[in-house]
Amino acid sequence: MRSIILIFVFYLLVSVSFAQSVETTYYENSYLGKKTSERRALYAKTVTKGSEGETTIEIVRLKNKETISRESYRDKEPIGKWLYTNLYGSSEALDYDFKLDYSDNLCQADTATYLDFKRINSYSFSDNDSAGYIAPKLATGEKNLSIFVSKRIVYPRDALTDETEGTVQVQLIIDQNGKVEAIAIKKGVDVRLDKEAMRIVRAMKFLNGATIKGIKKKLCTILPIKFLIGD
Repeated sequence: MRSIILIFVFYLLVSVSFAQSVETTYYENSYLGKKTSERRALYAKTVTKGSEGETTIEIVRLKNKETISRESYRDKEPIGKWLYTNLYGSSEALDYDFKLDYSDNLCQADTATYLDFKRINSYSFSDNDSAGYIAPKLATGEKNLSIFVSKRIVYPRDALTDETEGTVQVQLIIDQNGKVEAIAIKKGVDVRLDKEAMRIVRAMKFLNGATIKGIKKKLCTILPIKFLIGD
């Protein structure tokens, strides 16, 4: 009986080792530019790979054993909850725990419900007094969406390494009361950038919906989010 238990434990340990691999490398600084020995290191990067394509990358400041970054992917797609520390040392949680949707026809042609932009000849997030159009306003106080995006965009580390860049076109529907009720990628670039663009749009909150000549309308529009490395 004891030998059977030992054999079972052995096979269990073997199966766990095949299901997951862990590799830790050591660095002199948080930019991870130069590897060093464990004894001299200030930072450590641990990469854990699962059996179903999941990879988690964790960076630890060794002096106080503080985790300053944690990223998870399935294949290349960001997944789960991340911990991100910016260049100023501030940490924040990033939520990639959602499904990435692609659609070329999220908007409907029902002009009785949806706003017809041919009537206002205006950018969807700018008021047009001559057309009687009042645009949705961000609840977070930014005067335009480009400021909102620039304050929150996080370039995935893996995509930076690969020098992947481009413009993701995100479709979104804002209902009559300003609630974002649907989001989809109309034109993607790379699954990592597409997921980040969708995360940013999911974080948008509006004080009001769109109004044309006093009538509240649903708004379906396309928001381009640009990822550009360097100048």
